Amino acid sequence: MRPPPNSPGPASGPASGRRRARVAALAIALAGAVALAHAIADSPGNRERIRSRAEAVLRDRLGEARVAGARVDWLFRAALGPVEIPSPRPGAPPLFSAECVVVAPSWAGLFSGRVEPGSVTVLGGRLVPGTSGAELRRAWERARRPRAASPGAGGGGSLPSFHARGLTVVLGEESARPLEIGPLGLDASLRTGRWGTDVSAAVRLPDGGRLAVSVVKTGDDAQLTAELDASLPGDLPPDLAGRVPVAFPAGRIRVRVKARGGADLRAGAGRFLARATGLEVAAARLGPAPWGPFFASTEGDLNWDLSARRAALAGVRMSVGERGRAALAGGAEFAWSGEPRLALRARAEGLPFQDLVDALPPDLRPPEAAPKLSGAISARFDLSLPLARPGDAALDVELDLDDLRRAARAAGPSWLAAPFSWRPVDLAPGEAPRDIVIGPANPSFVTLAEMPPALVRAVTASEDAGFFTHRGFDFQEIAQALLEARGGRVRGASTITQQLAKNLFLSPDRTLSRKVREALATIALEAAVPKARLLEIYLNIAEWGPGVYGVGEAARYWFDEDPRRLTPKQAAFLASVIPSPRRFAARLRRAGVSPWWQDRISDILGKMWIQGQLSDEQLAGALDEPLRLRPALLPAVDAPFAVEPPPAEGDPPEAPGGTPEPPR
Repeated sequence: MRPPPNSPGPASGPASGRRRARVAALAIALAGAVALAHAIADSPGNRERIRSRAEAVLRDRLGEARVAGARVDWLFRAALGPVEIPSPRPGAPPLFSAECVVVAPSWAGLFSGRVEPGSVTVLGGRLVPGTSGAELRRAWERARRPRAASPGAGGGGSLPSFHARGLTVVLGEESARPLEIGPLGLDASLRTGRWGTDVSAAVRLPDGGRLAVSVVKTGDDAQLTAELDASLPGDLPPDLAGRVPVAFPAGRIRVRVKARGGADLRAGAGRFLARATGLEVAAARLGPAPWGPFFASTEGDLNWDLSARRAALAGVRMSVGERGRAALAGGAEFAWSGEPRLALRARAEGLPFQDLVDALPPDLRPPEAAPKLSGAISARFDLSLPLARPGDAALDVELDLDDLRRAARAAGPSWLAAPFSWRPVDLAPGEAPRDIVIGPANPSFVTLAEMPPALVRAVTASEDAGFFTHRGFDFQEIAQALLEARGGRVRGASTITQQLAKNLFLSPDRTLSRKVREALATIALEAAVPKARLLEIYLNIAEWGPGVYGVGEAARYWFDEDPRRLTPKQAAFLASVIPSPRRFAARLRRAGVSPWWQDRISDILGKMWIQGQLSDEQLAGALDEPLRLRPALLPAVDAPFAVEPPPAEGDPPEAPGGTPEPPR
């Protein structure tokens, strides 16, 4: 039978009230007990005992330490601070300091009758590890030395977990601008048992990213796992971001490494995977706009042997683009036994050219006017670099454009095969824009068949000796130029095809963006246009003086001569002007043909002779031939061998052998 609607339920009544009263009384009693226990734990005397005990432990482990105060919070955690561990070097900043260090007890230890810390948390810490981390290593070695077990301490070998919030690491504190990395978060732990040892650490980056490392040791083996997940630019510490020469406006990077080795991990092997998503890179030398977004993935095998002093990456595969269709394979090896040496290798086999273009950000793709290509490209790159002797580096690069050329022939002649109109971009001061016809309609146009052989030989000997055999690039010359770079300045190493690609399609700015686009345009020209036509166009658009374009205008500007009747000496002179025609014209007006310049002309003639392009008699005749320039171009007093002042900043530097070598 149900009770009447208004009758008290089974939970009501005097019995229920008594139960609630007992619960309330018990809660009050517990609260009172906790309050009493906290009052005792946080009493001034106990605070001082906790402070002095903590300071004594730190001094026993680290040699010197200062703990300013202590208190106990309502969770019975000891809050110590400020805490400072001085540097052993007089006058140096503290090795470690923190606003507060919170030590929580191990509840499992308490229930087992042991008093031991369960976790240590540092708030607002600052670590100054000293030069090359030497002071931090010494402190660590001292802390690891065996100590007698404290009464009541438990065994097991595990350490309390360690946490840090707002940690800053200061590197190079002796320099004018020490590097501050932070604020960071850190979580670390060490657990041991019959199964082995597990050491793990995770760094929380400023914007929520994470770097984690874990080592699990079992018997004579160890397994290493490392992971990085970072968002840019937020996860890059601000002070570090301000020091690196490039910025990362956007992107995400993920890296994972899994490896196994001996217990000490001095040797091992494993595998790695790295991905970049939406990555953007910005720097003044790259160009006015950031490079990106990039999408790339790299994976492969890694192995190392510290006893043999070597590390290597093998079976590496890198794919670029959101679809990952542009891929290459390669590897690397670094050995530091004896002379340190780095070896790199990369292979791209049958890579569709359009897939490569599509994988690049828009600002790095070939110029719109460059010939369009179908077909595939193959390439091989091998570098062996002795780090102490970079001048002895061995570089072997092979670029295979055969498939691109077959596809270009099947598609029919490029627009560059017919006459076209071209407008110079890099105008001289006061020069009016104009369109120049590259074809018979222009009276200054000279076909390759009509050009004096000496001119063709002089220009190729001076600018690009391997023009008729290379695939658009002289990789040995590029490598040599990089090795000889002085003060960040790299002498020119562009081939005729590269110069033509820049003149036809691009602005003259000196950014890496332009160089990347120039390289892709160079491949397009080499694949779609015959060598003879490339040289013909180049000789008819090259600048030979302020507002002077093409050999037809150049012959009349410098010599008042028909270009078809140029002598070897005149041809060598014109070749000497190509690297910096406006500067050479100004130099001629200032000081005439100086000994430096005369030596440069003779050097070009000597190269033509070495290559068999001049006979002994022709060389002797060219060296003896007087160089008759237009009088209007010379100084007021004709002094063809006047001694001119030393080259100003930015003028052509001298080559290593003492022979001047103007930049291209």
